[in-house]
Amino acid sequence: MSRFTYSSLAAVLVLLACSAALAAPKITFFGHSEVSGDRVKLEDVARVQGVANADIKERLRSVDLGASPMPLQTRTLSRPAVARALRDAGVDDSRVVFPKKIVVWRPGQKLSGNEVTALARTAVARYIESATPDGFKARLDGLVARGDLLLPAGELTAVANSRNTRLGGSMVFTVSIQVDGREAATKQVSARVEVEGPTCRFATDVARGQVLARSDLKETVGAVQRDGIGCDAAVGKSVRSSGRAGSVVRGSALEAPTVVRRGEQLTVEYESGVLRIFAKGEAMKDGAVGEVINVVNLDSKKVLRARIVSAGRARVQ
Repeated sequence: MSRFTYSSLAAVLVLLACSAALAAPKITFFGHSEVSGDRVKLEDVARVQGVANADIKERLRSVDLGASPMPLQTRTLSRPAVARALRDAGVDDSRVVFPKKIVVWRPGQKLSGNEVTALARTAVARYIESATPDGFKARLDGLVARGDLLLPAGELTAVANSRNTRLGGSMVFTVSIQVDGREAATKQVSARVEVEGPTCRFATDVARGQVLARSDLKETVGAVQRDGIGCDAAVGKSVRSSGRAGSVVRGSALEAPTVVRRGEQLTVEYESGVLRIFAKGEAMKDGAVGEVINVVNLDSKKVLRARIVSAGRARVQ
C-alpha cells in the first residue's frame, strides 16, 4: 500500500475518533444540588452535553441515582454507585466529570405537633360536616395529633376519613397530609364527636314485652346516642326490658314482637311450584315475624323448620 494510502487511512481514523468523541455525551456533576422529589435523577445533579437526539438526552437526564434525603436533610451520593448507574445507561466513564463529593439537599418544612393538630382538626371538622345529616349538628372535641413532621416543601392540605360507620361518640380518623396535592404523611387521631338532633324518648313508662305505639313515644332535640333509634322505626317493636318516661329509646333494647307462642297451633304452608298445601302444626318455641322455628306437623308428627309469616301462620323452608 502506498504512503499516500497509509496517510489517508490515518486521517480517516483520527476523524472517526474525533467524531465519536464529539458524539459521546459529556456529563459534569455539580458539587452541591437541590432535589425536590423522592428520587434523585441525573438532571438534578449534573449537566448533560453533547447529545443531539432529544429522546436520548431525556433518557439520560432521567437516570435514577437513588433515594433523595429526607426533607431538610442532605445526602452524599456514592461515586461508585453513580458510575454504575451511568454504565447501565450506556455512558462511558471517560466523559464524566466528578467533583470530590456529590452532595444533594432537599428543601422542606417542619410542622410542630400543634401545627399538625390544627391541620388535622380542620380536615376532621370538614369530614364531620359532610357526614352530618340534615337537621343535625355535630361538635368535635379532644382531637390531638402527637409528634412533629418533616415534609417536602409545598402547599399543605389535609383530608380526613373514618372507618366508623356511624357518626358520634369516640371515633378514630385517618388524616392524609398532602403537599401540592400528593400524600406526604398520614396520621391516625381519635376524637369525641357529639351529635345533636331529633331524639326519640319514651313518653310514658313502658313494661318489658310491651309493643310500642306512637303514643308511647315522643321526639325531642338533644344529644344523639350511638344506639339511638328513630320513633318511626321504634313503633311496632317490643321492649326487651322496662323503660322510664323521658329515657332515650335504644335500638338494642327493642326487638320484633312475639307473635307465636310455644305450644300454639299454627297453619303451616308448603309450596312446590304452583302447588300449595296447608296443614296444622304446633310451635316448639316462641317466635317473631321472620324468625325460623321448629314446628311439629300434627298429622305426620314430623318436625319441620318453618319461618313465621304472621300471627298463627308459618311457611316451611
